[in-house]
Amino acid sequence: MNEAEIRIHLTRLENRVNYLFQELGLEEKYQAEQAQAASQLGMAEVVALLRMNRKIEAIKLYRQMTGTGLKAAKDAVDSMEGFI
Repeated sequence: MNEAEIRIHLTRLENRVNYLFQELGLEEKYQAEQAQAASQLGMAEVVALLRMNRKIEAIKLYRQMTGTGLKAAKDAVDSMEGFI
């Protein structure tokens, strides 16, 4: 199989899996689990940035992830910094 054939095959498999999730009523649960995993990964990145003394980048990332304002994000990152 060449790369194009593999991509087509992968797309078909993804479509089948998505269909099964919808039919079994698992789609919302799966999406919630994916969102939670992404959130945990993102918070780990915020902590990693803090450990590297890159606080401004940590605040920016926190804002992107949560949609909070600058003050709320700064306060949250400041509170995290106290545990590192």
